[in-house]
Amino acid sequence: MNLAADRRAILVYLLVTFVVSSLFYFLIIKSAGTDAAGGAYTSGLMWCPAIGALLTCKYLRRPIASLGWQWGQTRYQVLSYLTPLGYSTFTYSIAWLTGMAALNPTQTADAFSRFFGLGPLSRPFGIGLYFLVVATIGVIQNCATTLGEEIGWRGFLVPELAKRFSFTATAVLSGVIWALWHVPIIVFAGYNAGTGWYGLALVSANMTALCFVLTWLRLKFHLTEFSQCRRARPATAAERLLDDGHSEVIDSDV
Repeated sequence: MNLAADRRAILVYLLVTFVVSSLFYFLIIKSAGTDAAGGAYTSGLMWCPAIGALLTCKYLRRPIASLGWQWGQTRYQVLSYLTPLGYSTFTYSIAWLTGMAALNPTQTADAFSRFFGLGPLSRPFGIGLYFLVVATIGVIQNCATTLGEEIGWRGFLVPELAKRFSFTATAVLSGVIWALWHVPIIVFAGYNAGTGWYGLALVSANMTALCFVLTWLRLKFHLTEFSQCRRARPATAAERLLDDGHSEVIDSDV
């Protein structure tokens, strides 16, 4: 491998990624929301890290296979699937049990019945069915967007950082870069419920902590990006059921 090209890999990748992302930053901020155009602008932004990785590989004459396209051992795929469910269950159970948050009162039995269109459903059954759908079909749906981030951040950036830094430094640096990439849409476009700089601080801490798990999975088990793009679904499902003042309602008519 060309050592000079190897040394500039991170700089080239970040430059390409942020330049490509700038188009979608503009569209999202101009339209004043991440839901504009049916979320198409946000989906485009989420694929910018992958575009950056692919273009950088092309520029450095590296094979796309270097981005971690392999299944690995199935037990580690199962582990990567259960990890987000585990930390989401732990976190939100504390919120519910301590009274910090409660189930969103707008998520009624009627709301679930209308959402699924399967006739009258009880609230407990509706909640259980919702989590089941999110944990299966929702994972596939989620991969359509989060895969773009994982190809870039974990597929390309993490191994490059690991060539130069320790595991801890790699996890922290990748988390900080990941958080910085979110700055424009959090501060200027109302992402994360429009919490601004306060939300940015919380998201940054969350992403940095999460990067220790994702970096570990990427470096130790060489898992493909498909194993990591499931990370958001359990948390999203729990958030929509919380009475936190910002949760989305399952049924828009409620």
